[in-house]
Amino acid sequence: RESSVVDVSYKGSDPQFAAAIANAFAQAYIVTNLDLKVEPAKLTSTWFEGQIKALRDNLEAAQAKLSAYQREKGIVAVDERLDVENARLQELSSQLVLAQSQAYDALSRQRQMREGINKGKAAEALPEIIGNPLIQGMKSNLAQAEAKLADVSERAGKNHPEYQRALAEVESLRKKIDTEVKNASSGISHTADISQARVNDLRSALAAQKAKILDVTHKRDDFAVLTQEVNNAQKMLDAGMQRSGQTRLESQTNQTNIAVLNPAVPPIEPSSPKIPLNIALSVFLGTLLGVGIGFLREMADRRVRSAEDLIEALGLPVIGILSKSVAGKKAGVMGRMFGRRAAA
Repeated sequence: RESSVVDVSYKGSDPQFAAAIANAFAQAYIVTNLDLKVEPAKLTSTWFEGQIKALRDNLEAAQAKLSAYQREKGIVAVDERLDVENARLQELSSQLVLAQSQAYDALSRQRQMREGINKGKAAEALPEIIGNPLIQGMKSNLAQAEAKLADVSERAGKNHPEYQRALAEVESLRKKIDTEVKNASSGISHTADISQARVNDLRSALAAQKAKILDVTHKRDDFAVLTQEVNNAQKMLDAGMQRSGQTRLESQTNQTNIAVLNPAVPPIEPSSPKIPLNIALSVFLGTLLGVGIGFLREMADRRVRSAEDLIEALGLPVIGILSKSVAGKKAGVMGRMFGRRAAA
């Protein structure tokens, strides 16, 4: 009962025919078991073929959608482009910090210059003018020219050509110094304006770069979703094709795990009837039947044969019992008496 062995037996009058029938039943069982495995595999293989076609269509649709999105957005390598845009954003951020620092310095100098002018200070007294080497060189030359003019004025009059040359040189140097001071002052304001304009440009470029990165990130997310759809469709197709190949092989198999352990062979002796067993059974059953019939006849015969039977039948006590010898003598005397009376 708990094993995987099936016993096949067949009884017949012909030994050869009985063995052939038993082997045929075993072979038919093997063939039937194989059919039970192969037929469902064939149906499953047919079903998988239809599913694989649908999965292949889904994969092609996902690939076409991904390709169309790449062409529409001009995407070649999203991750590399995002790295480049991030590097550009960092560069712009660094440039903006530097430009803001320069603009702050330029605005500070411009504010100091305007505050000094508003307080009545000469432009030449401003730190930016004092620290200008060109103006300082020209002031040194002016000092030398003024010293020369003073020296010439002691030796010659104002109309003397040498005095006129020294005076012209002094006035020329003063005009140059005034021009350079004005240029330096306007340069400070111009530098401040340029620095502020550069800061504004960098801020606009930084905002545009952030928007560009957000757009690239959004495209990358959409691209990743489409790519994932393609990957999922490919995985499903691969799994379906693998399962389809397995079921196709199962549908084409002609082997089974059932084997005939002991093929049927024609028996040397008949399996039935078993004469000794039949004789023993007949003797036993005949004896049992005879005893049963005797008991039945005994129970059916209701004659009284003893005092116990009479007591059991009537439920009355027995006063006396006549033995067979006394009863026989009395029966003989009574018979003779009745015979004599009949003869008389």
